[in-house]
Amino acid sequence: MNRIRRFDLADQAYAQAIRLGGETVQILNDQGYSYMLRGNLNAARRKFEKAYSLDPGNPVIANNLELLNGSRRFIERPPNNQP
Repeated sequence: MNRIRRFDLADQAYAQAIRLGGETVQILNDQGYSYMLRGNLNAARRKFEKAYSLDPGNPVIANNLELLNGSRRFIERPPNNQP
């Protein structure tokens, strides 16, 4: 759903999936990625870290955390938006 940038639909689907089966590692990871795509890096980190705490050996989550760290460095702006 994120490819069409309908994050509202993605959020609804995640909420329904959580109601049906609880917060699984997959859902938490997918939510984190969705938040990262929309630039909400703090929410993304919370979801990824929760997923990682449930499955610390999961390479997909570890890679997404690395990607998030790289994204944060890339989009962080200096004070007062100076170049």
